[in-house]
Amino acid sequence: MAGTRFQNRAEELSQITCGKIEKIKEPVPYISVCKDPTVLITWLSCFGGSMGFYILSLYGPTYLREVLKFEIKATGFLTSLPFVLAAVSKFSAGRLSDILTFLSEKARFVFFAAISQMGLAGGMAVMAFTTNRLLAQVAFNFAIVCSGMNIMGVIKCAQLRCQQHVHFTLAVISFTGYADQFLAPILVRVICPDNTSQQWSILFYFVSVLVVLCNLGFPSIAKSEAADYTKPRTQKTDKF
Repeated sequence: MAGTRFQNRAEELSQITCGKIEKIKEPVPYISVCKDPTVLITWLSCFGGSMGFYILSLYGPTYLREVLKFEIKATGFLTSLPFVLAAVSKFSAGRLSDILTFLSEKARFVFFAAISQMGLAGGMAVMAFTTNRLLAQVAFNFAIVCSGMNIMGVIKCAQLRCQQHVHFTLAVISFTGYADQFLAPILVRVICPDNTSQQWSILFYFVSVLVVLCNLGFPSIAKSEAADYTKPRTQKTDKF
């Protein structure tokens, strides 16, 4: 009796599932992702942008104190202010992206990537060439605030392109950030051993050029369409 009941249930299940499309859970296509030009330009863009961000975040207090000659109390406030503003800019960028519905997805993330990366590079370029304390402080704040918008630029592009495999892409982006944190102290030590204004100008000029070079190809190479490797494979369930 029990065996007959089990057999009947198995037959019913096979009839229910017969002809249905079954999704196949696939592993991350690492090779395909790593060969995708959109992903590669995204990684390169993040490498350059992160280098500029970490130079400012890690060594901004040193620059404000040693070069601009701000007092220690003022240095703490002036260093933290742009990061608060950057958090606001991230939120505002998301809301603005929702409003700009008349633009395509690519136009929107290229727009925010340009503001983020070129704003960062431009701010550092101003810091490299000016001797005015107020202008340098404004440029410092501007560069960090602009960098906060990158979440709706390069990062948004990676999400649209890689879909369910974006976690791997973001993991590599995190790794590039770690690499930048490792390289930033080396750059500062080599270029700014004496913390002079001229040495810091060279550093800011070098990093601003690096940011620009790493982002030059992004508008033309990046794509908003989901890659072929994100399309789920399916199989048809045969009759039992």
